[in-house]
Amino acid sequence: MIRQVLRGPALASWQCKLLLFSFAAGNAAACGRQQSWDLQASLNEVGVNYGNALEHALTTVPWARQFQELFPGALNGFTYYTGTSGDPRLYCQTALYDRYEFKMEVKIRFDKSRRKVEGYGEPTFHLSELGRITHTEGGGSYIEMGELQRDFGPQEWQRLYVARGDFSVLGIELVKNRPVPNFRERWEAERQKND
Repeated sequence: MIRQVLRGPALASWQCKLLLFSFAAGNAAACGRQQSWDLQASLNEVGVNYGNALEHALTTVPWARQFQELFPGALNGFTYYTGTSGDPRLYCQTALYDRYEFKMEVKIRFDKSRRKVEGYGEPTFHLSELGRITHTEGGGSYIEMGELQRDFGPQEWQRLYVARGDFSVLGIELVKNRPVPNFRERWEAERQKND
């Protein structure tokens, strides 16, 4: 299976920026105040609210808090933050052994200010092995997935958490000494897009 790089946190960041621009511009036009609308101030406010909401979510949602404990430096964010194109979700993602990506995602509900999480659903977890990463001329990449692709829920997560991130408690033996070429560069590019 092959997929393009523009996904996960990069896609979420790109979608969020586009949605924020569309939302702000649409509201300005709908209200008939295009000239008095301060689009930059509106986007700055949404950015501050997003940051406040993310900080609150990472301390409020128990699985997110545990994920941060086991995997410091994880990429964290929201997909569909505005809620206009889909249900908002919190994601936490990390790289393992320059070969795997591990991601937690949970549906969330914000308060009216969109600065705090009022509620959340059950998390899903996905472990992906990347088999090969090939760079393209336009600066993108194609990813060929490896054999290990595993989804699981909160019960398996609890076992993994108690084992301090040792996937063998789930019957998964990770390859720890064969990094995938270009993995680290790709992951750092994802991190920069997420910041």
